Amino acid sequence: MVSIRKRPKKEPTKTYKKNMGTSIENRPAVANNRTEFGHWEIDLVLFKKTKNEVLLLTLVERQTRYTIICKMNGKTAQCVLRTLKNIF
Repeated sequence: MVSIRKRPKKEPTKTYKKNMGTSIENRPAVANNRTEFGHWEIDLVLFKKTKNEVLLLTLVERQTRYTIICKMNGKTAQCVLRTLKNIF
């Protein structure tokens, strides 16, 4: 019986990494100290992939820790903007 040698799998090459915006480390000291109202943190929470993907958009104000949570239908930029416009 002849065995065929398998080639080792190549590691995928890293593609261009998109800059996602300003880092948390670069935010103003006022926002870190929580002395001024109006500094919001935003995050998108993805749950287990199912037939109908469930997404939550969370907004937290840094000083008061006031939290807004909204259910979203998609994770595109247009869906996020539409949800933010409905909130504010």
